[in-house]
Amino acid sequence: SLVSGGGKGCFWGCLGHGDCEVVCDFDAITMNSHSIPEVNPDKCTACGDCVEVCPKDLFSLQPISSHLWVACKSLEAGEEVLVNCDVGCTACGKCAMDAPGELIIMVNNLPVINYNLNHQMKDPIQRCPTGAIVWIDEKQGVIKGRESKKIIRKGERKLGQS
Repeated sequence: SLVSGGGKGCFWGCLGHGDCEVVCDFDAITMNSHSIPEVNPDKCTACGDCVEVCPKDLFSLQPISSHLWVACKSLEAGEEVLVNCDVGCTACGKCAMDAPGELIIMVNNLPVINYNLNHQMKDPIQRCPTGAIVWIDEKQGVIKGRESKKIIRKGERKLGQS
């Protein structure tokens, strides 16, 4: 991380070294084929070890009932984000506009969800152009909004290419 920001194009993304997987005593975290951690909620005890060990601060503990989720930590804005990531948040703010009241506010080019408010609605994900804000369903998994571009990854993405 100190040398070049990490092994992937996004400076704010996962380094892919699996410290979170190693520190998890409950085998709740596995690294997928793209060196991205996947959490098995059935095994997770919310001990917080992954939160502490992640050098990019990518983990947080939320109740399983929190279906609305921001899947990006990039602080860049606009098309610049898309140079090295097809699914990064461009800070367009559509999710915040579509959420009622102050459920979602934009802070440092990222949507922040106020989990103390009623967040049991999919409206904020629908117009997200990249799918950076998602709905997590217990049976269907991650659901992106209707306007999110569909990406089928067939291999490694070359830096600077969409």
